[in-house]
Amino acid sequence: MEKLEMYAELFDINKMEKRTWISPDGKFIDFLESSMFICKDPRYDDGLYGHYEIQVTRWAKNTKVALVHILFDPGLMGDGDKPDLDETFIQVRKAPNDDMETLCKFVDELIELANKKTSFI
Repeated sequence: MEKLEMYAELFDINKMEKRTWISPDGKFIDFLESSMFICKDPRYDDGLYGHYEIQVTRWAKNTKVALVHILFDPGLMGDGDKPDLDETFIQVRKAPNDDMETLCKFVDELIELANKKTSFI
């Protein structure tokens, strides 16, 4: 299976979430975002409280691919407050929107890095 087929949903602009960033000078800049679960953090049994994911952010000219560690603290659940969520960007790569070969290569490299961090390979 080709890499583009494997990651089709991750890069499908019709399935990406539409978001808006407000720049420091007050401009509204639209972008698209999607994510894909990679593996659980071995310190947590179910992968819900700690996991790694690939986040894709598509801007006007470039696409950012990032390996992100998500840590969720359920300690505040049930008392009306939002649970504590911490996102740590482990590594970020960027390429032009139309360079799908490079973007898929970045995803492969970041998945391998996540697996090394969790000792799954």
